[in-house]
Amino acid sequence: MLDFIKSDGGRAKEYGRTLKQSDCVIRSIAIASDDSYRATLTDICALAVELGSVPTEQWLYSKYLERRGFIKLGTPRDGTGRKIRLRDLDGIGSKVVNVSGHLTAVVDGEVRDIWDCRSKCCNSVWQLAVGITMEAADDLLIKLKGMPTSKRSRICKGLKV
Repeated sequence: MLDFIKSDGGRAKEYGRTLKQSDCVIRSIAIASDDSYRATLTDICALAVELGSVPTEQWLYSKYLERRGFIKLGTPRDGTGRKIRLRDLDGIGSKVVNVSGHLTAVVDGEVRDIWDCRSKCCNSVWQLAVGITMEAADDLLIKLKGMPTSKRSRICKGLKV
């Protein structure tokens, strides 16, 4: 079971206060990529302006995560095909996880967020591909095998394992 650590991703340090809502995209990506809140906010907003969208649009933050070296693994399921709860997700490496209308970060066995969302079901997971173990890399390769070649090629270009 994953532990919970309260974290605002460095927002209070950068801006003097923590938001209670509305910044989960920025916060989770900053935490999972071990980058500053301000740098993440600046980068994703620049991409949003470039593409004419907002950072909270799923297609936009997905594109941003891909550019940052994250691989979308899809929806984790148990042996019966049911979605698993966040508390039951493997804690290897750094991940951004979509749980019921919210993004959160999982880093080395800990859910890091401003509230404990471990009871929520996981909808999709993005795994940071840099610095993962060989076992985790093998797991990623198995997941990549079932993807269309064009998507697999695009993802593998950014890998630095």
